[in-house]
Amino acid sequence: DDDDNLAFYMQGALASIEGTVDQNNQSLSVTILGNSSVSSMYDAAANTLVLSGAAPVWEYQQILNTLTFTNVAEEPQPGSRFVHLNVSDGLFVSNNVLVEVEVVLINDQIPQLDLSGPTNVSVDNLVTFVEEQGFPVFAVSGDATLTDDDSGFLNQFPTNMTSAFINLTNPLDGAAE
Repeated sequence: DDDDNLAFYMQGALASIEGTVDQNNQSLSVTILGNSSVSSMYDAAANTLVLSGAAPVWEYQQILNTLTFTNVAEEPQPGSRFVHLNVSDGLFVSNNVLVEVEVVLINDQIPQLDLSGPTNVSVDNLVTFVEEQGFPVFAVSGDATLTDDDSGFLNQFPTNMTSAFINLTNPLDGAAE
């Protein structure tokens, strides 16, 4: 049909997200402007957006041009999502089109390092060095914790810290320390 053909209206459209990765956190939506006869409903359990209502081809095209994928998870599962889409004029259903959405994680959280453990809140870590004993002192205790909120999928997608900086702020023996 020609886009200007008003003899045969579109009756509906269906868009669905394939699979169940991040199912409760992702959705599809459209923007319907003005006094359109088209309505939309998203079924989260089925990962499906349903558009219904008689409208000209151009109106469905305008609405489908606003189709958006959203994932509200703090750290969504990275990888591809596939959105299947078709339209219907009430008698025939169009071919299915496939849209690939690539979900990419970003490193947007600052790593947190705590050397104090549960006992000392005024100093990050207190160690004692005894001279002439011939061995160094570990500056980090067994109570130290390192967290990075971006490492929510640490077992599947390891985040490697690339460096740490230790600054001795009170070197009483100067360069000998």
